[in-house]
Amino acid sequence: MTQSQTKTPLGICDTVLRDSHQSLLATRMRTEDMIPAMELLDDVGYWSLEVWGGATFDACMRFLNEDPWERLRVMRKRMPKTRLQMLLRGQNVVGYRHYADDVVERFVARAVENGMQVFRIFDAFNDIRNMEAAMRAVKKHGGPPRSSVQPAVGSFSVQSSRLRSLCQRLHELAVIQVVVETAGGQEFLIDVAESAHGIWTQLGHADSESRPTTEYVTIRCGAAAGRCNARPGTAAPPAASPP
Repeated sequence: MTQSQTKTPLGICDTVLRDSHQSLLATRMRTEDMIPAMELLDDVGYWSLEVWGGATFDACMRFLNEDPWERLRVMRKRMPKTRLQMLLRGQNVVGYRHYADDVVERFVARAVENGMQVFRIFDAFNDIRNMEAAMRAVKKHGGPPRSSVQPAVGSFSVQSSRLRSLCQRLHELAVIQVVVETAGGQEFLIDVAESAHGIWTQLGHADSESRPTTEYVTIRCGAAAGRCNARPGTAAPPAASPP
């Protein structure tokens, strides 16, 4: 590793308060159950904590009889030193249908007002048209957007080609970080990272056995950040992984 590669430390995003219990416990952790861990997580020194969005918003209201906005305010108050991050479902926001552009923008604005700082935007079909309104809203209210993409069905060459094209298009839209969500291996990351110059590239949801090698390749390819949570070997990103 060259001297220039060692100057910038690797940032770590912890997802235990969002993806972990969404994947393992059907998003049923209550805010009161999280509070004892908040100060401890804030003291670790993570680049960010992904704590909101995804299924957590509707689960608060549908199953837990909680106000998701109050949860965000509690998190901001109790974790003041670390960036708070959310998973934003593009045009679906935090729901399961498309919403109007003005709804998307107002939601992002309110999220920023209540303490959200980092927005990771994705669309289940990798359709950038479904991410654009959210990206514009984040640029207007919260800073540069980040995005997640998932490999489509097909051969390695077909998937890699699609991912390269997606990353290049996202770069044109001023996306500064792309998370490649795949349980597969390092080949995707190498192939995509080599053609996605200027964007942070990260691999998420790799299995625990391949994780150390994947992390090494991620860093070698120029990743600036990675993701982790408290329990390896599950559907959620394993522990000690690069945001």
